[in-house]
Amino acid sequence: MTKKLLIASRIERIEHLSAQVKRFSVRPVHRPTFPDTTPGSHVLVRHKNGLLRSYSLCGGTEDPGLYQFAVLRETDGKGGSVAFHDNTAEGDSIHVSYPTASLPLHPEANSHVFIAGGIGVTPFVPLALAAQQRGHSATLHYAVRTASAAAFKPTLQAIPRLAMELYASDQNQRLDVAAVVSGLAPEQHLYVCGPPRLLDAAGKAAQAAGLNGRVHLESFSGLDAAEANSGDPFTAYLSLSKRTVDVPANKSLLQALRSSGSGLDVDSSCEGGVCGACRVTLLGGDAVHRDICLTPREREQNIITCVSRGKGTITLHL
Repeated sequence: MTKKLLIASRIERIEHLSAQVKRFSVRPVHRPTFPDTTPGSHVLVRHKNGLLRSYSLCGGTEDPGLYQFAVLRETDGKGGSVAFHDNTAEGDSIHVSYPTASLPLHPEANSHVFIAGGIGVTPFVPLALAAQQRGHSATLHYAVRTASAAAFKPTLQAIPRLAMELYASDQNQRLDVAAVVSGLAPEQHLYVCGPPRLLDAAGKAAQAAGLNGRVHLESFSGLDAAEANSGDPFTAYLSLSKRTVDVPANKSLLQALRSSGSGLDVDSSCEGGVCGACRVTLLGGDAVHRDICLTPREREQNIITCVSRGKGTITLHL
Protein backbone atom coordinates (compact mmCIF):
# COMPACT_ATOMS: atom_id res chain seq x y z
CA MET A 1 0.00 0.00 0.00
CA THR A 2 1.23 3.47 -0.77
CA LYS A 3 -1.35 5.36 1.29
CA LYS A 4 -1.40 4.95 5.05
CA LEU A 5 -4.64 4.52 6.98
CA LEU A 6 -5.36 7.87 8.60
CA ILE A 7 -7.93 8.64 11.29
CA ALA A 8 -10.16 11.70 10.86
CA SER A 9 -9.52 13.91 13.88
CA ARG A 10 -10.17 17.38 15.21
CA ILE A 11 -7.86 19.75 17.05
CA GLU A 12 -9.29 20.26 20.51
CA ARG A 13 -6.65 22.53 22.01
CA ILE A 14 -3.48 24.41 21.00
CA GLU A 15 -1.05 25.56 23.70
CA HIS A 16 2.18 27.58 23.62
CA LEU A 17 4.88 25.67 25.49
CA SER A 18 7.56 28.18 24.54
CA ALA A 19 8.00 30.99 22.02
CA GLN A 20 8.63 28.47 19.22
CA VAL A 21 6.84 25.31 20.39
CA LYS A 22 3.10 24.57 20.31
CA ARG A 23 1.36 21.50 21.69
CA PHE A 24 -1.67 20.15 19.81
CA SER A 25 -4.33 18.01 21.50
CA VAL A 26 -6.51 16.08 19.06
CA ARG A 27 -9.49 13.71 19.29
CA PRO A 28 -10.93 11.29 16.73
CA VAL A 29 -14.11 12.34 14.93
CA HIS A 30 -15.80 9.05 14.05
CA ARG A 31 -14.64 6.79 16.88
CA PRO A 32 -14.57 7.15 20.68
CA THR A 33 -10.86 6.47 21.12
CA PHE A 34 -7.60 6.37 19.22
CA PRO A 35 -5.70 3.08 18.82
CA ASP A 36 -3.73 2.02 21.89
CA THR A 37 -0.27 3.51 22.06
CA THR A 38 2.91 2.80 23.98
CA PRO A 39 5.25 5.45 25.42
CA GLY A 40 7.85 6.53 22.87
CA SER A 41 5.52 6.17 19.86
CA HIS A 42 5.10 8.55 16.95
CA VAL A 43 2.29 9.22 14.47
CA LEU A 44 1.99 10.73 11.03
CA VAL A 45 -0.18 13.84 10.96
CA ARG A 46 -1.74 15.23 7.79
CA HIS A 47 -2.35 18.98 7.91
CA LYS A 48 -5.51 20.34 6.29
CA ASN A 49 -3.34 21.62 3.41
CA GLY A 50 -2.20 18.05 2.64
CA LEU A 51 1.29 18.14 4.19
CA LEU A 52 2.17 14.92 6.04
CA ARG A 53 4.60 15.07 8.95
CA SER A 54 5.82 12.70 11.69
CA TYR A 55 5.59 13.71 15.36
CA SER A 56 6.27 11.92 18.63
CA LEU A 57 3.30 11.58 20.94
CA CYS A 58 3.98 13.57 24.09
CA GLY A 59 0.94 12.86 26.26
CA GLY A 60 0.17 10.14 28.75
CA THR A 61 -1.99 7.08 28.11
CA GLU A 62 -4.70 7.81 30.69
CA ASP A 63 -7.07 9.32 28.08
CA PRO A 64 -7.32 6.95 25.06
CA GLY A 65 -9.43 9.50 23.20
CA LEU A 66 -6.66 12.10 23.18
CA TYR A 67 -3.37 12.29 21.27
CA GLN A 68 -0.89 15.09 21.89
CA PHE A 69 2.07 16.16 19.77
CA ALA A 70 4.33 19.21 19.83
CA VAL A 71 5.70 21.20 16.90
CA LEU A 72 8.77 23.42 16.83
CA ARG A 73 8.41 26.31 14.38
CA GLU A 74 11.28 26.06 11.89
CA THR A 75 11.26 28.90 9.38
CA ASP A 76 13.93 27.22 7.25
CA GLY A 77 12.25 23.79 7.30
CA LYS A 78 10.08 22.11 4.67
CA GLY A 79 6.93 24.05 5.55
CA GLY A 80 5.17 21.62 7.86
CA SER A 81 6.01 23.35 11.13
CA VAL A 82 5.11 26.77 9.75
CA ALA A 83 1.76 25.42 8.54
CA PHE A 84 0.93 24.03 11.96
CA HIS A 85 1.99 27.21 13.72
CA ASP A 86 0.55 29.81 11.35
CA ASN A 87 -2.35 28.08 9.62
CA THR A 88 -3.98 25.88 12.24
CA ALA A 89 -6.71 26.67 14.76
CA GLU A 90 -8.67 24.86 17.42
CA GLY A 91 -11.54 23.02 15.77
CA ASP A 92 -9.64 22.34 12.54
CA SER A 93 -9.87 18.91 10.96
CA ILE A 94 -6.68 16.88 10.52
CA HIS A 95 -5.84 13.21 9.99
CA VAL A 96 -3.64 11.07 12.21
CA SER A 97 -2.09 7.66 11.53
CA TYR A 98 -1.97 4.60 13.74
CA PRO A 99 0.96 4.93 16.19
CA THR A 100 4.37 3.35 15.66
CA ALA A 101 6.46 2.34 18.68
CA SER A 102 9.79 3.91 17.81
CA LEU A 103 11.56 4.41 21.17
CA PRO A 104 10.08 2.07 23.82
CA LEU A 105 11.54 1.47 27.27
CA HIS A 106 13.76 -1.59 27.19
CA PRO A 107 12.00 -4.47 29.02
CA GLU A 108 15.17 -5.62 30.80
CA ALA A 109 16.11 -2.20 32.22
CA ASN A 110 14.93 -0.97 35.62
CA SER A 111 16.71 2.37 35.43
CA HIS A 112 16.74 4.70 32.44
CA VAL A 113 18.83 7.63 31.22
CA PHE A 114 17.40 10.01 28.62
CA ILE A 115 19.25 12.55 26.47
CA ALA A 116 17.13 15.11 24.60
CA GLY A 117 18.21 17.81 22.18
CA GLY A 118 15.65 20.61 21.73
CA ILE A 119 12.29 19.37 20.46
CA GLY A 120 13.71 15.85 20.81
CA VAL A 121 12.39 16.01 24.37
CA THR A 122 8.85 15.13 23.25
CA PRO A 123 9.01 11.30 23.54
CA PHE A 124 10.57 11.54 26.99
CA VAL A 125 7.45 12.95 28.62
CA PRO A 126 5.47 9.69 28.22
CA LEU A 127 8.63 7.61 28.69
CA ALA A 128 9.39 9.30 32.02
CA LEU A 129 5.78 8.83 33.12
CA ALA A 130 5.95 5.15 32.16
CA ALA A 131 9.20 4.68 34.09
CA GLN A 132 7.62 6.31 37.14
CA GLN A 133 4.55 4.06 36.90
CA ARG A 134 6.81 1.00 36.81
CA GLY A 135 8.70 2.19 39.87
CA HIS A 136 11.87 2.75 37.83
CA SER A 137 14.29 5.62 38.31
CA ALA A 138 15.10 7.88 35.37
CA THR A 139 17.41 10.78 34.59
CA LEU A 140 16.91 13.29 31.77
CA HIS A 141 19.77 15.31 30.28
CA TYR A 142 18.03 18.09 28.34
CA ALA A 143 20.07 20.33 26.01
CA VAL A 144 18.53 23.55 24.66
CA ARG A 145 19.77 26.72 23.01
CA THR A 146 18.24 28.96 25.67
CA ALA A 147 16.69 28.19 29.05
CA SER A 148 13.43 29.81 27.92
CA ALA A 149 13.22 27.33 25.01
CA ALA A 150 12.94 24.32 27.33
CA ALA A 151 9.47 23.05 26.42
CA PHE A 152 7.78 20.70 28.93
CA LYS A 153 10.09 21.83 31.75
CA PRO A 154 7.30 22.21 34.38
CA THR A 155 5.73 18.91 33.34
CA LEU A 156 9.02 17.06 33.57
CA GLN A 157 9.94 18.61 36.91
CA ALA A 158 6.64 17.36 38.36
CA ILE A 159 7.28 13.69 37.49
CA PRO A 160 8.32 11.68 40.58
CA ARG A 161 11.57 9.71 40.37
CA LEU A 162 12.77 11.77 37.38
CA ALA A 163 15.99 13.72 37.87
CA MET A 164 16.47 16.41 35.22
CA GLU A 165 19.64 18.23 34.22
CA LEU A 166 19.14 21.23 31.93
CA TYR A 167 21.93 22.50 29.68
CA ALA A 168 21.39 25.92 28.06
CA SER A 169 23.88 27.00 25.40
CA ASP A 170 23.28 30.71 26.09
CA GLN A 171 24.49 30.10 29.64
CA ASN A 172 27.60 28.23 28.47
CA GLN A 173 26.26 24.94 29.78
CA ARG A 174 27.41 21.99 27.68
CA LEU A 175 26.22 18.42 27.76
CA ASP A 176 29.08 15.89 27.78
CA VAL A 177 27.46 13.02 25.90
CA ALA A 178 30.49 10.75 26.15
CA ALA A 179 30.57 11.17 29.93
CA VAL A 180 26.87 10.25 30.21
CA VAL A 181 27.36 7.15 28.06
CA SER A 182 30.48 5.96 29.88
CA GLY A 183 28.79 6.57 33.23
CA LEU A 184 25.90 4.17 32.60
CA ALA A 185 25.38 1.70 35.43
CA PRO A 186 24.98 -2.00 34.51
CA GLU A 187 21.20 -1.89 35.01
CA GLN A 188 20.69 1.26 32.96
CA HIS A 189 19.74 1.83 29.32
CA LEU A 190 20.20 5.13 27.47
CA TYR A 191 17.68 6.68 25.05
CA VAL A 192 18.60 9.61 22.81
CA CYS A 193 16.43 11.83 20.60
CA GLY A 194 17.54 14.99 18.86
CA PRO A 195 19.52 16.43 15.94
CA PRO A 196 22.11 14.44 13.96
CA ARG A 197 25.12 15.86 15.84
CA LEU A 198 23.73 14.64 19.16
CA LEU A 199 22.87 11.19 17.81
CA ASP A 200 26.27 10.87 16.17
CA ALA A 201 28.03 11.73 19.42
CA ALA A 202 25.94 9.22 21.36
CA GLY A 203 26.47 6.51 18.77
CA LYS A 204 30.24 6.97 18.71
CA ALA A 205 30.42 7.04 22.52
CA ALA A 206 28.33 3.87 22.76
CA GLN A 207 30.56 2.10 20.24
CA ALA A 208 33.72 3.20 22.05
CA ALA A 209 32.34 1.96 25.37
CA GLY A 210 31.00 -1.29 23.92
CA LEU A 211 27.43 -0.38 24.93
CA ASN A 212 25.61 -0.45 21.58
CA GLY A 213 22.93 -2.82 22.87
CA ARG A 214 22.07 -0.47 25.73
CA VAL A 215 21.92 2.79 23.78
CA HIS A 216 18.77 3.52 21.76
CA LEU A 217 18.59 6.38 19.27
CA GLU A 218 15.70 8.20 17.61
CA SER A 219 16.27 10.87 15.00
CA PHE A 220 13.93 13.55 13.68
CA SER A 221 16.13 14.19 10.65
CA GLY A 222 17.93 11.83 8.32
CA LEU A 223 19.78 12.09 5.03
CA ASP A 224 19.83 15.54 3.49
CA ALA A 225 18.31 16.11 0.06
CA ALA A 226 21.59 15.68 -1.82
CA GLU A 227 22.28 12.31 -0.21
CA ALA A 228 18.70 11.10 -0.46
CA ASN A 229 18.49 11.83 -4.17
CA SER A 230 21.76 10.27 -5.29
CA GLY A 231 23.29 6.83 -5.83
CA ASP A 232 23.80 4.19 -8.47
CA PRO A 233 21.03 3.83 -11.09
CA PHE A 234 18.71 0.82 -10.85
CA THR A 235 15.31 -0.44 -12.00
CA ALA A 236 12.10 -1.01 -10.05
CA TYR A 237 9.54 -3.49 -11.38
CA LEU A 238 5.98 -2.75 -10.19
CA SER A 239 4.26 -6.11 -9.80
CA LEU A 240 0.65 -4.87 -9.63
CA SER A 241 0.78 -2.43 -12.53
CA LYS A 242 3.22 -4.56 -14.57
CA ARG A 243 5.43 -1.55 -15.22
CA THR A 244 9.15 -0.91 -15.03
CA VAL A 245 10.52 2.33 -13.59
CA ASP A 246 14.12 3.38 -14.19
CA VAL A 247 15.69 5.24 -11.27
CA PRO A 248 18.61 7.41 -12.40
CA ALA A 249 21.62 8.31 -10.28
CA ASN A 250 20.29 11.79 -9.47
CA LYS A 251 16.79 10.80 -8.32
CA SER A 252 15.40 8.92 -5.36
CA LEU A 253 13.13 5.93 -5.83
CA LEU A 254 10.29 8.06 -4.45
CA GLN A 255 10.87 10.78 -7.05
CA ALA A 256 11.12 8.26 -9.88
CA LEU A 257 7.86 6.57 -8.88
CA ARG A 258 6.02 9.87 -8.74
CA SER A 259 7.33 11.06 -12.11
CA SER A 260 6.91 7.71 -13.89
CA GLY A 261 3.47 8.51 -15.29
CA SER A 262 2.00 5.50 -13.50
CA GLY A 263 -0.33 7.61 -11.39
CA LEU A 264 1.31 6.50 -8.16
CA ASP A 265 0.92 8.88 -5.24
CA VAL A 266 3.25 7.54 -2.58
CA ASP A 267 2.98 9.12 0.86
CA SER A 268 6.02 10.91 2.24
CA SER A 269 6.89 13.21 5.10
CA CYS A 270 10.50 13.64 6.25
CA GLU A 271 12.07 12.42 2.97
CA GLY A 272 15.22 11.64 4.94
CA GLY A 273 14.58 8.00 5.89
CA VAL A 274 13.29 8.69 9.41
CA CYS A 275 9.50 8.55 9.61
CA GLY A 276 8.59 5.56 7.42
CA ALA A 277 5.71 7.31 5.65
CA CYS A 278 6.93 6.26 2.19
CA ARG A 279 7.39 2.57 3.02
CA VAL A 280 6.34 0.12 0.31
CA THR A 281 6.43 -3.67 0.20
CA LEU A 282 9.60 -5.18 -1.26
CA LEU A 283 8.93 -8.46 -3.07
CA GLY A 284 12.35 -9.24 -4.45
CA GLY A 285 15.76 -8.01 -5.51
CA ASP A 286 18.80 -6.60 -3.78
CA ALA A 287 17.86 -3.45 -1.83
CA VAL A 288 20.34 -0.88 -0.53
CA HIS A 289 18.72 0.22 2.72
CA ARG A 290 19.68 3.69 3.91
CA ASP A 291 16.80 4.43 6.28
CA ILE A 292 16.98 4.68 10.06
CA CYS A 293 13.39 3.62 10.80
CA LEU A 294 13.08 -0.04 9.81
CA THR A 295 14.26 -3.00 11.85
CA PRO A 296 16.44 -5.64 10.14
CA ARG A 297 13.42 -7.96 9.94
CA GLU A 298 11.21 -5.23 8.43
CA ARG A 299 13.86 -4.56 5.79
CA GLU A 300 13.43 -8.09 4.46
CA GLN A 301 9.99 -7.16 3.08
CA ASN A 302 9.95 -3.36 2.96
CA ILE A 303 11.85 -0.44 1.50
CA ILE A 304 11.82 3.26 2.38
CA THR A 305 11.53 4.87 -1.03
CA CYS A 306 12.78 8.36 -0.15
CA VAL A 307 16.35 7.24 0.62
CA SER A 308 16.84 3.53 -0.12
CA ARG A 309 17.77 2.16 -3.51
CA GLY A 310 18.37 -1.09 -5.33
CA LYS A 311 21.00 -3.01 -7.25
CA GLY A 312 20.01 -4.13 -10.71
CA THR A 313 16.26 -4.71 -10.50
CA ILE A 314 14.03 -4.78 -7.43
CA THR A 315 10.35 -5.77 -7.37
CA LEU A 316 7.79 -3.69 -5.49
CA HIS A 317 4.17 -4.42 -4.57
CA LEU A 318 2.83 -1.43 -6.50
